[in-house]
Amino acid sequence: MCKTVIHIHTDYKFISSEQMFYGSYFSNTSVFIGDKSKNHEVNDHLLILNYKQDYQKLLDVCKNVDLVVLYDLDSIKVKLALSLPAHIKIAWRFFGYEIYHRRPDLFKSELSRKYDVPPIKKRIRKALSNIYQHFRLNNPDKEFRQALKRINYFLGLSEEEYNFLKQIWTELPQFIKIPPKPFDKSASDLNFQLKQVSKPLIILGNNRSSYNNHLDLINLIDKSENKNNFEFLLLFNYGKRNKYTEEVMRRTVDNNYYTIIDQFLNYRDFNSIYEKASGLVINGYRQMAAANIRVAIECGVKIYLNDKNVYKQFLENSGFKIFSIEDFEEDLKHNNLQFDKEVALYNLEILKRYTESYSYSDFQSDLLEQINTSEIRTKIDP
Repeated sequence: MCKTVIHIHTDYKFISSEQMFYGSYFSNTSVFIGDKSKNHEVNDHLLILNYKQDYQKLLDVCKNVDLVVLYDLDSIKVKLALSLPAHIKIAWRFFGYEIYHRRPDLFKSELSRKYDVPPIKKRIRKALSNIYQHFRLNNPDKEFRQALKRINYFLGLSEEEYNFLKQIWTELPQFIKIPPKPFDKSASDLNFQLKQVSKPLIILGNNRSSYNNHLDLINLIDKSENKNNFEFLLLFNYGKRNKYTEEVMRRTVDNNYYTIIDQFLNYRDFNSIYEKASGLVINGYRQMAAANIRVAIECGVKIYLNDKNVYKQFLENSGFKIFSIEDFEEDLKHNNLQFDKEVALYNLEILKRYTESYSYSDFQSDLLEQINTSEIRTKIDP
C-alpha cells in the first residue's frame, strides 16, 4: 500500500534530495518553510509557509500522513517533531551540523579552535543566553534531545558514522541508509588531458568552515620545499566570515602558490575545477563534503582525508582507495601530487559498483518495511 509522505525543507538547495522517495511506494508532498521571493528555484508545487503565521496549518498537513521527513533538525523542526501525534512516523535526514557543532573539541583541531571564536560582545551575549536557557522551562538542548527520542528514523550516509555518533548521543533513532545517486559516467567521459599540467591543481577543503582545519594544512604546505610546484586552491566561496576565515586569508593571500575562490560558483564552474584537479584534501575530523568527494571520484581526483574522519573509514570499507593527510605530506615532500590515472580508474569502477549495490528502490522498500513494522516512539524527558 502506498504511504503518504510530507517533506519539510528550510533550505531550497536540498529539495532535490527527496528524489530517493520517488516511486510506487510513496506519495510525496513537499513543504518549504521560508520566503519564496528569496528562493526563486523553489518549485511552484511546493506549499510555501510562513512558520510563525502558518504553524497550525503545517501541523494540520502533517497530521494526515504516514511519514514526515525533516531535512536537518533546526529549532523549527524540533518543535514540529515534538508536536506531532505519536502514531505519525518521523524521519530525520541528517545533515551533520545539528550534532557536530555541539562538540567542537572532538571535530576541530587546536589551531582551528584558537581562531574560531566569536567577538567578545557576542561571547558575553552567548554566556548570558546560556544562563537564561538553563532556567527556561523549554530549554533548547533538552528539547533537541527529546526530539531525538521522538523521531523514528535517522537517514544517514553510512552506518560507520551512525555507530560512532551513537556512542556519544545514545538517543539517536534507528539508522536507515540513504541510497547513493545513480552513476552513469565512464572513464571515456573524462578528459584526463586537463590534468596534465606543469603545476597540478590541489583543492583544499570545501568551504570556509573551520571544520576543514585549513590552518593545519597551510602550516604543512608552507614548510614544504616543493610548495611552488603546485597550485593549492581553497574553495572559500560559502560559509560565515569570522576571525578564523580572516586568519586563513591572511596566511594565504600573499603567497602565489595559493588561489582562493570566494565567490559563488554555478555547477558548471564548480565541476570544471574538479575536472582539472589532481587532488582533493579534506582535513576535517568529521563526516563532511560528501558531495565534493563524490564529484572528485567522478572526475578522477585523488582524495586525501584525515584518519580521524569516520567517512574515510566508510569509503575504505566500501572499497575506495582513499589516502591520509600523512600520505599527502609524503607526496608533497616527494613532489608526487601529480594526477594518478590508476587510482582514478579504480575508484570510478568502485563507484559504479557501489551505486548499483543499493538503489532508490531498495531504500524505499527498506523504509516501507520499517514503517509497517516499527513500534511507536515517543519522547522521553531527559
